[in-house]
Amino acid sequence: EVMLWDARTRKPRDARQALAASIQFASVLPGGQTILAGTTNGAWSVIDLATLHETHLPISARDSSAFRPPNFLGTYDGNNRFRLYEVAASGLRLLQELSAGPASSADFAYFPQKRLLAWTEGSQTIQIASLDEPAKRTILTNDIAVNPVNFGGDGRFLLATSRPSGQRVRTAVVWNLTTHKVGARKLFGDQ
Repeated sequence: EVMLWDARTRKPRDARQALAASIQFASVLPGGQTILAGTTNGAWSVIDLATLHETHLPISARDSSAFRPPNFLGTYDGNNRFRLYEVAASGLRLLQELSAGPASSADFAYFPQKRLLAWTEGSQTIQIASLDEPAKRTILTNDIAVNPVNFGGDGRFLLATSRPSGQRVRTAVVWNLTTHKVGARKLFGDQ
């Protein structure tokens, strides 16, 4: 359900509005007037919060996809193509399409200030590229399967977390991107 509020009066505008039962993910987009919604079948749409009008995005439900705040969507088509999109109220803007290996996924981290993109390439490898020079890549390897989560320190560090299947403990790994070495590793979760 969605409850719309009037920001001036700080009171609810209307009664609660139900979203489609198939929506499993929603995130408010910059500007606060729209949300990005993901469904259980892999479809994505932008919903206007004033009218609840839904605009379906041209992302194939066959592609694996991942969202990163505030408004970035990554997709992997299973055929060696990773696409990074910026999502706005008006729809998608393709930022970059990159070749990726057959064992890639849609998991990614993006640092817009430096236009740095990191994505999973195989189970224990992360690739990093600048959108300005996508053919020039940095390859990071690890002894466990990890997914990139976020850049930090003005793009000098990359946080990745493990992908345990059925485990409650995860590992956080931080790479120093100047040295390309792991700077920190920590277990978290129920131990």
